[in-house]
This record gives sequence, C-alpha cells and structure tokens, in this order.
Amino acid sequence: MHFRNILLNYAVAHPVYGYTQGMSDLLSPVLAEVQNEVDAYWCFVGLMQKTSFFSSPTDIDMDCQLVSDMVITPSLVKPGITTLIKRPF
Repeated sequence: MHFRNILLNYAVAHPVYGYTQGMSDLLSPVLAEVQNEVDAYWCFVGLMQKTSFFSSPTDIDMDCQLVSDMVITPSLVKPGITTLIKRPF
C-alpha cells in the first residue's frame, strides 16, 4: 500500500509529470531501503528532481496512433470495432 500511496501522492503533487511508466522502478529500491512511507516519499521526490526522466507516449498519443492506423489500414481492423471505440463509456 505504501508503494501506491507514494506514487499517487507524487502524481497529484506534480501534475506536469503525473505518473509515468518506470517511476515504480525508481521507487522500489528507495522503499526497500527507507521503510517509512513519508521518508520514502520525500526521497523519491528528491530523486525525481535530479533525474532526467523521459516518458513513453501517453495513452492519448497511443489512442491517436491506433485510430490513425485503423484509418490507414482498414483491412487490419475487425468489423464493428470502430463502433465500439467511438461509443461513449
């Protein structure tokens, strides 16, 4: 639970970065060594301030690419899938 709390709090406190894949890999050794959640959070914040962190494409980027691929190569798309994608949740 500490793991999740730290990442969620970091994402809320730093909305420009939010949560990006790979942050958990950086947090794991910190939390293993510093077993207090508050101290581990602040160590993680310090680590992130000193880290050049390049993120992978966002979900929105991936969705746009998927839709673009479906438009370009419709033969690869299963019939009816576009209806499901366009439907609001």
